[in-house]
Amino acid sequence: MKRWLPILVCIPSVAFAQQVVYDNTTNSLGTNMPLLPEWRDDSAEAGDDIWLGGTQREIVELKLLFFYRGTEPGTIDLQVRFRNLDELSQIPVDAFYDSDVIPDVPTIAGMNEYTFAIPNIVVPDHFVWTVQAYNRQGSVGELGPAYYNPATIGFSDDFFWLSDMGSEWTPYSWGGQPYANFAAQLTAVPEPGTLCVLALGVAVMARRHRRREQ
Repeated sequence: MKRWLPILVCIPSVAFAQQVVYDNTTNSLGTNMPLLPEWRDDSAEAGDDIWLGGTQREIVELKLLFFYRGTEPGTIDLQVRFRNLDELSQIPVDAFYDSDVIPDVPTIAGMNEYTFAIPNIVVPDHFVWTVQAYNRQGSVGELGPAYYNPATIGFSDDFFWLSDMGSEWTPYSWGGQPYANFAAQLTAVPEPGTLCVLALGVAVMARRHRRREQ
């Protein structure tokens, strides 16, 4: 009689359903942070301090909402980073993910939705994502992340971080409306180690079922 042996396969995470682990794109506050004022073509680096919901932590997508208070269309270059927080001060420190500069991102009047593919970056439960703009072309008018609050998945306190031209990180809050939380959505998949455990569990269950049939 042939003996059935389970084969453990670590299935790639893209084969599993994605999960939104942070979502602050539902409750618009009708205004925006002026990352790029009218007079500026390159911006400071600004970002939101967030706690994730759900269980998955391998990020594959980031969606941002920007509002442009102008009529002339144009483009900007954007750079996205994920930063750790210092354990004692809780101030942003090193970037553990850097997208490099993403060129020619379009800007049109009103709300702009930008979706960035993230190369399966494992993140902690609590970190800071940031965005920085360069090389504004064509557009005239204030442009920056839309304020939304509260998040429907995960959590963000009422402030954002800003560092301009290498300055120290400064938290900004208005102490009420509008709440200084940026519109963002993060999507994740299970980490490879988790998938191996799941695959092993499936293999063990299949083996037990096979034994009952013999």
